Amino acid sequence: LDFSKIEQGKKIYRLRPIRLEEVAGSAARAMQFPLAQQGFQLHFSVQEEMPELQADPDAIQQAILNLLTNAMKYSGDAREIDLRLGARNGDAIIEVVDHGLGMTQDEQKRVFEKFYRGPFA
Repeated sequence: LDFSKIEQGKKIYRLRPIRLEEVAGSAARAMQFPLAQQGFQLHFSVQEEMPELQADPDAIQQAILNLLTNAMKYSGDAREIDLRLGARNGDAIIEVVDHGLGMTQDEQKRVFEKFYRGPFA
C-alpha cells in the first residue's frame, strides 16, 4: 500500500531532524527476535561522524526493516547480516550486507522494475 501511495504521489512524509543511528538502532532491535529465531547474527556499526538529517523516521525505519527482511530471505545458509551506517560527501549511507545468494548482473539491472522478482524469490 505504501508503494502504491508513493507512486501516486499521495504518500505523506513527515520530515523532521533525526539521528539516523537511533532510527536504525530501533529497526535492529525490532528484528532481533526474528533474526535470532532463524539463527542470524546482526552486526550493527555506525561511522563516527554522521550527518544531520531531515527525514521521516517511520519511512526510514520501514526501509531498513524491508532490507533486513530481504537479507534474511535470501541469505541461503549464511547467517550473518551487517547493518552499516556511514557518510560520504555529506550524505548518509545505509548498507545492509548479507552473504547469501547474490544477484547476477542482469538481475541487478532489473531490480527496480515494477513487480520484478529474481529466480530465487
